[in-house]
This record gives sequence, C-alpha cells and structure tokens, in this order.
Amino acid sequence: MSVEHLFDLCLQRLSYWCAALWSNVAFSTTDLISCPKNFSLFACMKDKRTVSSWIPPPSYALKFNTDGAVSGSFEDAGIGGCLRNDKSKCLILFSKSIGISNATSAEIIAISEACMLFRNLVWSNSFKLIIENNNKLVVD
Repeated sequence: MSVEHLFDLCLQRLSYWCAALWSNVAFSTTDLISCPKNFSLFACMKDKRTVSSWIPPPSYALKFNTDGAVSGSFEDAGIGGCLRNDKSKCLILFSKSIGISNATSAEIIAISEACMLFRNLVWSNSFKLIIENNNKLVVD
C-alpha cells in the first residue's frame, strides 16, 4: 500500500468520525475528503453535545486503544493501536496495513495484534491489560 493510499484511508476514516460527531454541520464526507483545506474544525466545535473523553486505566493496568480502518466494505485495510499507562503516557504505538479486509475483521485483527505485542513486552508481567475499541459488535 502506498503512502498516498494510506493517507486517503486515514482521511476517509476521519471524515466519517467528523460527520458522526458533528452531524448538525453542513458538510459531507465527500467535501472533507476532496477539499480538507476548506474544512473548518472550529465551526464544528460550536456543537453543544457532550463528547466522552479517554479515561486512564487504574495504576495496576495498561490500556491499549485499538482501531481498524477499511476503504469501503471489503477493500484495503489498516490497523493501529496505542498503549498508555495511568498517567496517559503513550508507551507504544503500532500501525500497519493488513491487506484486503472488512471493518469487523480489521477491528478484531487490531485487538489481536495489541494482545500479541503486549504479551511480548516487559510490562506484561507487572500489569493487567485493558483493551478499548470503538466497534460495539467486536467489543460485545
């Protein structure tokens, strides 16, 4: 996968998140993807809805936030994750292409990758692992 294609995947995912977060703003995901420079985040932030924030893990645990992204229903996909401690310090990041996949599989692969990484780290003997993912189907 080329850098340009990966950038396009990230921009597409970002546009869907923005559209979901600020549904009352007059822009489409196509607008954001085709002309990101014309998109004003500050106009969107006038929305009064409450947005949940990241909650650190307890001191005896580390939290891996994972995500999977797909360009379409069954196309090029990528995964990523961030492991943080109770002070919100990022301890490790990962991201990589996984080839052709669907959204649910990409999310599952991201969680699996996070578990494999954690198992091989020195922290796995001292801390419990909490996995956080935004896909309700995968989490439930």
